[in-house]
Amino acid sequence: MCYNSVGMHVQVSPLLFTKLNRPSVPSDWVDRSRLIEQLNRSLQQGPLTLVCASAGFGKSTLVSSWLDSLAVGRRVLPPPDSRSGVTPPLQAAWLSLDEGDSDLVVFLNYFVAAIHTLFPDSCTDTLALLRSPNLIAQAPLLVTLGNELQRLPGRAILVLDDYYTIRGQAVHDFLSELLRHWPQRVHLVLISRSNPPWPLASLRAKGQVVEIRTRDLRFTPEETATFLDRTLAAPLSRSALAFLDQQLEGWIAGLRLVILSLGAGADVESELVDLAGAPVEITDYLVDEVMAGQTPAILRFLLATSILDRFCAALCKHVLAADAGSDDPPCDVRACIQWLESNNLFVTSLDNDRQWYRYHHLFQELLQRRLLDEVGRERVTELHRRAASWFAGQGLIDEALRHTLVIGDLDVAAQLMVSGLCDVLNREDRATLDRWLRLASEEFIQHHPWLLLMKAVVLGFSWQLVATWKMLGQIEALLDEGDERTPSLIDPHDLPVLRGVIATLRGQEAYHCGQADRAIACSEEALALLPRRWSYVRGIAVLYWGLGMQATGRGDIAQRTLIEEYEELLEKTDAYALRLLFAACFNAIE
Repeated sequence: MCYNSVGMHVQVSPLLFTKLNRPSVPSDWVDRSRLIEQLNRSLQQGPLTLVCASAGFGKSTLVSSWLDSLAVGRRVLPPPDSRSGVTPPLQAAWLSLDEGDSDLVVFLNYFVAAIHTLFPDSCTDTLALLRSPNLIAQAPLLVTLGNELQRLPGRAILVLDDYYTIRGQAVHDFLSELLRHWPQRVHLVLISRSNPPWPLASLRAKGQVVEIRTRDLRFTPEETATFLDRTLAAPLSRSALAFLDQQLEGWIAGLRLVILSLGAGADVESELVDLAGAPVEITDYLVDEVMAGQTPAILRFLLATSILDRFCAALCKHVLAADAGSDDPPCDVRACIQWLESNNLFVTSLDNDRQWYRYHHLFQELLQRRLLDEVGRERVTELHRRAASWFAGQGLIDEALRHTLVIGDLDVAAQLMVSGLCDVLNREDRATLDRWLRLASEEFIQHHPWLLLMKAVVLGFSWQLVATWKMLGQIEALLDEGDERTPSLIDPHDLPVLRGVIATLRGQEAYHCGQADRAIACSEEALALLPRRWSYVRGIAVLYWGLGMQATGRGDIAQRTLIEEYEELLEKTDAYALRLLFAACFNAIE
């Protein structure tokens, strides 16, 4: 396909706000002035701060606490702008990453969206490149983004949380290269469980990175005592504090688990005797103790919702509806969420309205392991299916796909891709089509007409027209001759749409092969088959109809028809309307 317009705004999931909100600081958080000062100094020492430690050492909470301190004025500002001598205001943006952000285009869309929370009119040229339907080389993206970040109207801190979840090399290579000429107006804070695959030795030698590691994040004995004094009814003896320090070595998540595992009125010091062994053994023991102290409703809620990276009450209610018909009493979802939050049970609010939450990653991983052990893989699969159905009902196809792929349900994944195809094409989002197609095996794609059509569209976006038309023959053979290996995923109601998209591409083929009459016929067939909401594909069809009419000497008729059609449209800026104008312009030029 061709003649693509470029949008200038960030088009990302409606759940974007949950990725851009930083975690709140727990009310029992201990003042860590020594680390806050180190973070303050990092603003003047280089472009990068790396906070790297294992799960449960308070990495995200520390950085969030630091940003709170900057927000209330206890800030160490970077040097004044050399051009004006004025110290620009310092602002912070937060981006929580997951494995789905490993695609470079997806990552950069979220990256720019985070910057937009601070400077809404920034990075427009970068967005234009990202919205291009054609593949964009890394070099122009690097130059454009670097220049636009350097021209930001103020100083900014950008936090990339959970960076360890990024897979593949594309994002790593891009940021590593960008760090070679990092824009001075942005300070990057990276939070990760493991080192990024960057030349850290070189960055250290040049003084470009400040690092906070596990040894820095561990609670000191004094911080441990302060933390426990705030949360326990009675202070611990020196011997008990020394025992905890010896066993947990300042591991913050372990201390929280200890507190949660102690029942009301418990003999704390006697219960700590069982706290011994390797870290994994201690963790398993503590989680068992925490879970044993919960009501059946809270226990069911914790286990079932552990499959969710983010959750709200409506989503949890839908997932837990799988328990309908069981002998267990119904679960009050909102009451469970409020109880978890009020008891600091490893849950973090993701928005100011307190609608969306996530579990601490370590706690979530432990819950997921326990869920599988207790209910089995079949029950876990059903929970993922229910989560996928809820996300699909909200139009959140990527989130739905994530759950279907966890359980390996390619048939449902393909159905989800088909259901979201119209919207993806209407916004000319080649990157999403590329990403979806990489989720399925080539063998699966070869026997699925809709997925083959997506592949043909991707080829058309990059003007590989001969390959596109060749693939159409393969799709038509599957539809006309049948193939027992072809999944039975084509809803009979969707078949006219599939035929309409094929007819559109055949009209394009006919025009470029000098068969103007056939181009007109195919385009008219497509317009008759395609619903109006398929505005992009209908736009391509009307474009080649107009070109075909002009090539056969009927340009005047086509021009009147195109202008009349455009004037009757209520929506004059969508993909269909724009291609009506394209066709009218081409006719006028000729």
